[in-house]
Amino acid sequence: MEKLRILLVLQQVQARRRRNARLLQILAVRSAQRARQRRTQRAAVLWMIENGLVRQPRVKSDVWIKRVVPTMTDARFRRFFRVSRRVFKMLLRRLYPKAAKTRGRKAHPPAIRLGVALMRLATTCSVPILSECFGISDGAVVSATDEFVHKVVTQLKDGEIRNQIVYSFVAVLIHGSPVQSTSCSPPVRD
Repeated sequence: MEKLRILLVLQQVQARRRRNARLLQILAVRSAQRARQRRTQRAAVLWMIENGLVRQPRVKSDVWIKRVVPTMTDARFRRFFRVSRRVFKMLLRRLYPKAAKTRGRKAHPPAIRLGVALMRLATTCSVPILSECFGISDGAVVSATDEFVHKVVTQLKDGEIRNQIVYSFVAVLIHGSPVQSTSCSPPVRD
């Protein structure tokens, strides 16, 4: 009887070992399949990046607007924004007297919103390029421009200044960019 019990226990142990060995083989095969699949996916992604099928993330930085623009000469400032610093400050004071109200998020400073709108209307720079230069999203560029146009039309009471701004930007829309170079990349410091 004792031998029979030992024999049964040994058979159970051997059955467990065989089952565990089969499970280990299945796990090894699945692991190898997953590794092969990951390598294939990695290779596919790398191929797509090399061939330009995957868009690289854009680097947005506000260094240009915070460090380069303040050191620009007046002529260079006028070339990029199509207004003098004096008119820029006047527009800032008249059109953006209070902080913008937002729904729980931090608003971009008025100077950046005004600069984005002026540069978008004054040059042929695309929205993505402007968003990279000013360190804001594409949607913020569009909304800053819409906000500026609405404020110029509704808030500027001085007809001469309003007409000057409107005619200047209409001329840009009709005749192209007033900026001498065709490049929209941030300028190098003088």
